[in-house]
Amino acid sequence: MMFNGMAATGPDAVTLVKMQLPSGKTSGTYAFSYTGKVVFSQESAFPVQVELRVAEGNLILKVPVKDGSPFTLSTDLAPGSYWIGSMISASPSTSPYFNSELIEVFISLTGMESMRSSSSDTLLHRKKMTVLEPGTMVDIPAGTMPLIKWQPQPGAVKYRIYWREIEGWMDVMHEERAETAETQFQLTGTAISNRCYEWGVEAVGKDGESLAYGYGNYFFTPGGRESYKNAAQAMTRGYMGMSAPDTGIKFVRKTDGGLAIVEVAPGSPALQGGLEPGDILTSLNGKSLVTMKAGDFYALLRSQSVGTIVSFEYIRQGAVKSAKVPIGIAF
Repeated sequence: MMFNGMAATGPDAVTLVKMQLPSGKTSGTYAFSYTGKVVFSQESAFPVQVELRVAEGNLILKVPVKDGSPFTLSTDLAPGSYWIGSMISASPSTSPYFNSELIEVFISLTGMESMRSSSSDTLLHRKKMTVLEPGTMVDIPAGTMPLIKWQPQPGAVKYRIYWREIEGWMDVMHEERAETAETQFQLTGTAISNRCYEWGVEAVGKDGESLAYGYGNYFFTPGGRESYKNAAQAMTRGYMGMSAPDTGIKFVRKTDGGLAIVEVAPGSPALQGGLEPGDILTSLNGKSLVTMKAGDFYALLRSQSVGTIVSFEYIRQGAVKSAKVPIGIAF
């Protein structure tokens, strides 16, 4: 994993900015340019390295950043999904900061750029919070929820907490949020067998600013580890290019209306079929996806032969559309 501060996991609302890009120098590409600044939630910790990558994939461009002055990334890009993020130059494991949250970029076949992030012109490094209990990647019995604890953060006036129940790899079954002025919180609800649970906490200052964050803390009920592992492995076996399938991140997320696409890889069958991030898949070959879990969707894809043309119905900005997409070879 190149970055450990994905926008999708952060506490901030994600914004969407769109613009039409001019054609690039190479046929089939578009001239991409991004200017932004690197910021830290508390004291600065430069230098850093800003990177542009294919979403969860190969490095395209990098620039060293020594201070808070604006930087620019400029290059020609083919249609598809990309990430921009800032990486701590020192050892990430010993740095007091996470690598930055991501700016997610998608370029359509016609050169329309969509940029999703918690802030379209800054890459934010959040300070790491120290989690005390129950730690991460631990087992708990079903029927109970743990008391979570963390070290106090200087300057914090309150803490925001989220916790979510996950079945399989990334089927979020339920999510809750709360705030407290204390440095501990009793998670509510009932832990169910065969589940993974994730929780995080954010320290907030007197002006509402984010001071520090502790996220990606997991615990498992009986059977949850096996379910999580098996679903992650299953994700790698069918490829339509909605994301790099060997990454272990979700390439669709469950919503009330179906399965929302998160990424579309450059040159992929899904891209050529006209699918874009944010599209909500509602059916595959006539089979409803409205209530389907992501893991079952992966299994349905794996049941198709390579070269098979599959038919999707999906919703984009309230309009019902359709697409035909060939199944490619897994990698």
